[in-house]
Amino acid sequence: MASPEKKIEHLLKLTQLEGRVPRSEIVARALRTAILLLDADAAVALLASARGEGDRLVLYAGSETPAALPSNIDASEAFKTLALERQALLVPDHSDNPEYAAADPCPGVESGPVLFVPVDQKGGLPAYLAAYRRRGRARYNASETELMLLLGSWLSMTLENHRLAAGAERLVLTDETTQIYNGRFLKTALRREVRRADRHGQELSLIRIEIDRLDDWRTEHGAARTTRMRKEMATVLSRKLRSFDLLGKDGDTGFMAILPQTSAADAHMVAERMRTAITAHAFAPAEAGTVTATFGIAAFPQEGHEIEALLAVADRALEQGRARGGNCVTNATRKAA
Repeated sequence: MASPEKKIEHLLKLTQLEGRVPRSEIVARALRTAILLLDADAAVALLASARGEGDRLVLYAGSETPAALPSNIDASEAFKTLALERQALLVPDHSDNPEYAAADPCPGVESGPVLFVPVDQKGGLPAYLAAYRRRGRARYNASETELMLLLGSWLSMTLENHRLAAGAERLVLTDETTQIYNGRFLKTALRREVRRADRHGQELSLIRIEIDRLDDWRTEHGAARTTRMRKEMATVLSRKLRSFDLLGKDGDTGFMAILPQTSAADAHMVAERMRTAITAHAFAPAEAGTVTATFGIAAFPQEGHEIEALLAVADRALEQGRARGGNCVTNATRKAA
């Protein structure tokens, strides 16, 4: 059991978050502190998300890295109780309470005393922090309950600060019209990805994308519908990319995709999927096939080691595609599709 001085030291460490800390590390720090403060055998965080079930993470005493567990938000009895009472929930013996043992288990620990505390999230999304002790160990006392409530409050506040900081960062890094990365950030990211590819001996591909006959669309449908169409196109393009690919604005009206660990041949297939998706999409008020796009590809290291060279190669490929009438994919090693 930690001494009062050690408990204070653990609490003070919570305030020593240096720089931008990932959300996963914030949760991991809360779990580690729960184990240290309460002399627990394991700690669990269950955090609902607006997109679906959310995350359920467990950390065992003696470990530094949490493990993911199957999410059980809909079945959680602790969630239901905490949502009604908004205070600490102490289960004296988890194993003697089937409703909690089945709905909120801690795999690997034959649980005895369990302490749940609520964690507030934006929009009222449910969340809790829990500390588990093995069966036969002492119940949590009032002092430990207060410490756990304090830890839950810290986690709530820190996650909200992280959310606000991420929102502010998005405002700086994204294009207001399309809600994808702006050109300034994308050029910085390209420079970083090229250095990384060079360091690890990996390939990387760059795709420049231009909407065909955009001026004709603007003349026919107006500025507002043009803005809406470009935003919708960004969504269509992003759905054909992997989670670690980057899509952003290129110039005033174009797009650019950065594909790490991707050869020119693979990039050609990705671009073709994007081209096909655009052609098949009905951008209101027009019918499917009315809006098309042209794609120019450059590959690292075959076609350049510097970003200026890669951008120039992709731009030349784009020019070749436009000369062929658009709605095609062009690079140095393949004919237009």
